Amino acid sequence: MSRRSVEYACQKQISDVLTIDIAPAGKVSKDGVCWWSIDIAAYSGSAPGARTGRGVIAGIPDINVLYRGRSHFVFSATD
Repeated sequence: MSRRSVEYACQKQISDVLTIDIAPAGKVSKDGVCWWSIDIAAYSGSAPGARTGRGVIAGIPDINVLYRGRSHFVFSATD
């Protein structure tokens, strides 16, 4: 399994847990928590630059959680 696919699997799992425990992405929970995630999946056969077109840019957090006026970021591990 490539590092990219492990990274995507980890992000997908975190997103699934946030959806179950907090609220769907982009929706505000009853406790005032909102989160969203950038789709980092590497779709095979996709055109070059497709990931950048979906918002995957170096330095942008993969997952962002807003809670009590603070933003919490989750970045992917790098080599």
